[in-house]
Amino acid sequence: MAGHFGWNRRHDEHPNGICRYAFFKLAIANYSSLPNAILGCRFFAKAKDGSWTPLSIYPSWDNISSVEFPLNVPSMQTVSLQVWLEQKMPPGDEETGWLKNLSTPLELKVEMTALGERKFTQLLTQPESSR
Repeated sequence: MAGHFGWNRRHDEHPNGICRYAFFKLAIANYSSLPNAILGCRFFAKAKDGSWTPLSIYPSWDNISSVEFPLNVPSMQTVSLQVWLEQKMPPGDEETGWLKNLSTPLELKVEMTALGERKFTQLLTQPESSR
């Protein structure tokens, strides 16, 4: 599994408060000779204190939609998973408050659930070129 960071530093008013959104692209490789399917995915961002902050998958932004599950993965091929990630910002936090509390370089934990409730977890670090 390989990741490509495509962070977008937008924020918006939300019924639950101000939220930060980030667009993320992930290439999922199936090295098996059998097909598989991704039934769901969870994302976490690493904070400076070492804890993991859960991120929600947001349906769409600017007419760019997040992936819909299940995502079929043919044998011996890759597929693209593209999602808008959403994080509710703490009350009173300024626009860049969320990003300043995350690890540097940025680390994401991706947990995918496949057929048979099999879990695949991968840690991804933001490449130097996209910081």
